[in-house]
Amino acid sequence: MISTIDPAFARQIADAVKEVCGSDINFIDRNGIIFASTDETRVGTWHEIGQKAALLGEAIEVADDAAYPGTLKGINLPIYHNHTMLAVIGITGEPDEVRRYVHLAERITHLLIREQELAASSRKDEDRRHYIVHSLIHGENLGTPYLEHLLDEQGMQPEEGAYLLLFEIDSRYHPANVEMMTQEMERLFEAMQIRLFTFYYPNRYMAVAPEAICQNEAWRLKRFAQNHQGILKVAVGTCCRVYEMEHSYRSAQTALDGLETGENYVEFDSLTLEILLSEIRPYTRETFCEKILSGLSGEDCGLMRTYFETGMSLAATCEKLYLHKNTVQYRLNRIAGQSGRNPRCFRDAVLFYLALRLRAEEDK
Repeated sequence: MISTIDPAFARQIADAVKEVCGSDINFIDRNGIIFASTDETRVGTWHEIGQKAALLGEAIEVADDAAYPGTLKGINLPIYHNHTMLAVIGITGEPDEVRRYVHLAERITHLLIREQELAASSRKDEDRRHYIVHSLIHGENLGTPYLEHLLDEQGMQPEEGAYLLLFEIDSRYHPANVEMMTQEMERLFEAMQIRLFTFYYPNRYMAVAPEAICQNEAWRLKRFAQNHQGILKVAVGTCCRVYEMEHSYRSAQTALDGLETGENYVEFDSLTLEILLSEIRPYTRETFCEKILSGLSGEDCGLMRTYFETGMSLAATCEKLYLHKNTVQYRLNRIAGQSGRNPRCFRDAVLFYLALRLRAEEDK
């Protein structure tokens, strides 16, 4: 709640009022010092009638420039907000001419103050939400009265089941459009009745969705992802207690990292092999890939990827690559001869498939 007006904000109000009435505007404190003005030469000077208006708590008109020290003719009106006097606003000019602008200036001042209060309140809510999400996904401040109080404000309880939703905006997405995407995501959260969400610079949103809401509104989340293909990736972590949200966050990250090329929506609970692959250390990945794929060309690897994508079907592979059946068979036999492993044999095919998947993860 605003109880004082700082000079920069006062100058903003003064400029707004002057645009309406055309007269110079002064903001005067309780001691009669002008602390903001559209006439820079008067800032820091003493205004006798401004001080008097502050003491009396009522408007005072001045009809003569030389009648009082530091005072020009005009009207000086105390501005109150929530029963507290913030300042005296002075409008310079003939009283008969500027009188009609006095209450307009008062209303403009109150509107701008209210706007600033709303912005501050919104920012405060945003900061609180960020504090909650950050604490939960990093396992910090759990069990503290303050965090429990904030969770209660959001209508959530520590033992409640929930999912971590992770949204990642493509870094190539034009920065000018990020704000538009932000607004769309916030409309999505409103539609899903998700109250706890925050933005992580430069391109991530995270939301904590109660279990029932996430399950009932999954269709809406999937549709949102489909409508933003190529712009946004969406990952849903596993369901955990609110105080175990760190695990849901990690699982959402695992799901996001395991997204297949061309996909942009994934649920951790629907993953299988991806969970295992995500736990393999970089050195182990590199060693395994080198051992299995050593000596094979990029063209060979591309052929096998298509072969596995089509369920090891020669006919489907030929159709997709526009190759004759004999050509595909010849190249698969050549891979077997070079590597000592036959991609048409199930056991060896598993090794090739894993190596190709791991190599694809490294190339992301």
